[in-house]
Amino acid sequence: MANIYYDINLSSTSLKPFVGIGAGGVTVHSKFDFPAAGTQSAINSSKTSSNYGFQLSLGARYPLPSASNINLYAQYKHIMAPNIKIDTSGQIVNGSTSPTTERYSNNLFNVGLSYRFSM
Repeated sequence: MANIYYDINLSSTSLKPFVGIGAGGVTVHSKFDFPAAGTQSAINSSKTSSNYGFQLSLGARYPLPSASNINLYAQYKHIMAPNIKIDTSGQIVNGSTSPTTERYSNNLFNVGLSYRFSM
């Protein structure tokens, strides 16, 4: 996925908020192993699907005082793949649409350290 980020300049603080958008390939793999219970038989399924997707991002970074090129960051990402459909049991369903299918989307929250090369 290729992303573009925009740093929001708040001159009154060291905190640097940013927003981003991205587009590219998304691969979703689902695997289910449900044991038999009562009169129901076991369900074992594994499927993979790839297609295009989009990503929206929002976060902030804070430069560490002891190392100006190293930042502590927190970031939220929402990933969508409109042509990958998942039914209510979590199975990937390629090319079909029914009342029990939804488009694939995922919400991620990342916290970590990043290194910024000086310019």
